[in-house]
Amino acid sequence: NLRRDIEQHAFHCKGQSFSVRLTFGVAEHLPENNIDNTIDNSDAALYKGKNEGRNRVCLWSDLKVS
Repeated sequence: NLRRDIEQHAFHCKGQSFSVRLTFGVAEHLPENNIDNTIDNSDAALYKGKNEGRNRVCLWSDLKVS
């Protein structure tokens, strides 16, 4: 919802109107995991989203299945 809300909002700066697109990579941090591993997982999901056309939310859990 956050990504969609920002995409639909018209931003204004110095008399110019512009839109913003966001790509998110999301990974669940489990207590038994190292935080650096979780960050690496979310980063991998982020780059998958960017490679697939951007402006989307990609989950690490979806990457593991592929």
